[in-house]
Amino acid sequence: MSAVAIRNVVLAALFGVLAFLAYGWAYDNGSTAKDIEWQGKYNIDLHAANISLQDALLQLNAEQETSRAYSQAVQESFAFISADYQEKLRHVETRKDSVIAGLRANAQQLRIGIKTASSAGACAPGQDQPGETNTATFGRDGEARAELSDTAAEFLVSLASEADQVVEQLTSCQQLLIAQRRAS
Repeated sequence: MSAVAIRNVVLAALFGVLAFLAYGWAYDNGSTAKDIEWQGKYNIDLHAANISLQDALLQLNAEQETSRAYSQAVQESFAFISADYQEKLRHVETRKDSVIAGLRANAQQLRIGIKTASSAGACAPGQDQPGETNTATFGRDGEARAELSDTAAEFLVSLASEADQVVEQLTSCQQLLIAQRRAS
């Protein structure tokens, strides 16, 4: 081979190596530029998503705080109403015990109105013969009255006390519903 041919082969090889290096350099620079462009785009999208997420978290925190405040207000109202209800029940029970104690000590009496026997020959309560005088106690309005037995009087006082307790319970339920509606 002649020197010219060797020189041409070396130059061709040198141009091949240079072309290969130029291609690699261009590829690396192009891909790096594209990567930077994509990363920039994705960073902008990621930043926008982070801002949206932060806004959603702030809104969620505000809603949770509102919910906590509502729950606390309702619980405080319920606690007050419950304490008031318990106090009223104690008052009803005390009043019942007081009335029953008065009945047992004969300080109080429960009386009911009764019909007197007619003059047509019927016997009045406590009379053996028709026409006897009526011995029933009369009230302020002149109506005949009879005293209830201790058992009957205690039963009626207890029944009235239970009715008072039901009234207090229903009143408290109404107050709870009103408090809940006001809080919302």
